[in-house]
Amino acid sequence: MKRRHVWAFLALLFCVSTLAYSQNATLRFFWWGGDSRHTATLAAIDAFQKKFPSIKIEPEYAGWDGYYTKLSTMVASGGAPDIMQTDVKFMPDLMAQGDVLLDLRKYKDVIDMSGFEQKFVDSWGVVDGKIIGLPTGTNARTSILNLDFLKSHGIPENLDWTWRMILEEGKKIHAKDASEYFLLLDPEQVSLHIMRAQLQQITGLVPFSDTEFKRNFSKADLDVTLNYIKSLFDANVLVPFEQSAVHSVNQMENPLWINGKVGFYLNYTTHIVPAIANAPKYRVGVARFPLFESVKDTAITIQPAQLFCISSTTKYPKEAAMFVNFLFNDPAAIRALKLERSVPAVAKARDLLANEKLLTPQLAAAINIALKNAGKRPSNLETNAEISAILKEGVEAIGYKTMTVEQVSVKIISKIDSKLAEFQAQAKK
Repeated sequence: MKRRHVWAFLALLFCVSTLAYSQNATLRFFWWGGDSRHTATLAAIDAFQKKFPSIKIEPEYAGWDGYYTKLSTMVASGGAPDIMQTDVKFMPDLMAQGDVLLDLRKYKDVIDMSGFEQKFVDSWGVVDGKIIGLPTGTNARTSILNLDFLKSHGIPENLDWTWRMILEEGKKIHAKDASEYFLLLDPEQVSLHIMRAQLQQITGLVPFSDTEFKRNFSKADLDVTLNYIKSLFDANVLVPFEQSAVHSVNQMENPLWINGKVGFYLNYTTHIVPAIANAPKYRVGVARFPLFESVKDTAITIQPAQLFCISSTTKYPKEAAMFVNFLFNDPAAIRALKLERSVPAVAKARDLLANEKLLTPQLAAAINIALKNAGKRPSNLETNAEISAILKEGVEAIGYKTMTVEQVSVKIISKIDSKLAEFQAQAKK
């Protein structure tokens, strides 16, 4: 009963703080995700419009592929959505376009930020003293497992996985049944969660230095991870790109996952909820992100799942701030969104979900494992779109067998060094 009174009081405060708002505002909200996130977000929008019927939210949503290109084009052309979901790796490129995002600190009387960990916001959402984005949730590298698949192959559920173990067990699985694979990743995920993660584990440094515009790995280091990736394909451990690339980052919608034909998936914790939703016939578990037997850094990244930002060109900044506040703090939105953007970054949202038994145990476990094994924070260059494209291109050449490891290694080093020199020259201007 006391909890109900608290929520009622908070709702009253929210209504009082938003009395003076436009009665005819239309706001565009752009986000990416899978079907379950779209459905949940549309439900939250519906709840907001019932509470504020004179503020219309126009939903615009898409999958991951091409999302940033669309968003960047909108911003550059002056047609930015009023509210947008962004990824931390988008931020350097977006900010390079100018003062395109609203300083949310100016609307702290509208957006209740008391439930955020201030250090988390400062680390990821603040640029030049301005709060340009608020984290939707906590996101961490993890291993997502089909526990029934493991059991069928006699593999224990509670293992701390190494890269060697994945290769050895994966060989046995495909040899036993040619329709099954152990590891499911698309080209971009291989470049991120195998190549870049292994480089960091080998060197103990993030792959690229933002301050010196240099790579922190040698060609020999790169050869180690490229040869490992090649071995995954040679041994039929990794699903062929011909079967994974079409699904991009939404591998949980891949029929191989849905039908229980794969057992292991590497990604961020935001993918746990759709993994469970698309696996109604088997149990889903989590484990620590894989490591080498000896590492200098775990490369287990903990970062925002996404950021919610407001365009600096919006005609209705207060109304946009009201909507962002609603998504983070209103019980109706919290219940609608649940864990679609990972474990909420706002404390009272986590408390509500926990009290109503809506906090998925696998997600909570994955976050706790990551916190105990956290590695260095990635540099901005690591997630730069042009750098990422070079690495992905190299991975595709290995996966599609169009180049040798040596050819790919030489090409990556050459293109990366050229691009870093270009960035350095631009920074000096």
